[in-house]
Amino acid sequence: LFTRLLDKCDTDWSDYILFTPSDIDFDSDILARLLSRQKDYIAPMFWMNDHVNGSRFYDIWGFRRGGEQLRPYSQAWYRANFPQEPVKMDTVGGMALIRSEIIARGARPALEDVDHGLCRAAQALGYTVWCDPQAHIYHRK
Repeated sequence: LFTRLLDKCDTDWSDYILFTPSDIDFDSDILARLLSRQKDYIAPMFWMNDHVNGSRFYDIWGFRRGGEQLRPYSQAWYRANFPQEPVKMDTVGGMALIRSEIIARGARPALEDVDHGLCRAAQALGYTVWCDPQAHIYHRK
């Protein structure tokens, strides 16, 4: 299904495509924040649903760096121990802002490997994948 949706994206009139799950909350400026980073493929940090109490990192399956999954550590831990500028990643998941030419050039994931596969397909075309530690989304309960 996801590959068929990618085939339907109109890449002629837009520079970027924003993919977002339906079960997340985010601030109204998330698109502006991600666009300001001027990256090929970028995702915000993805937290559990507690905006106030500093929740834990949620998408430990999707986000990989240096071959390792990101850990479900707190926001405070990531602020203290993770770079605060965009970080080059192996893969990301959840919401992602992707340069439309990546899709137009045929980047498609393997059926069994949607998030990681699309990242790898983009990288195979010479693009880079990033995480923006200053942008945040939250999984709903």
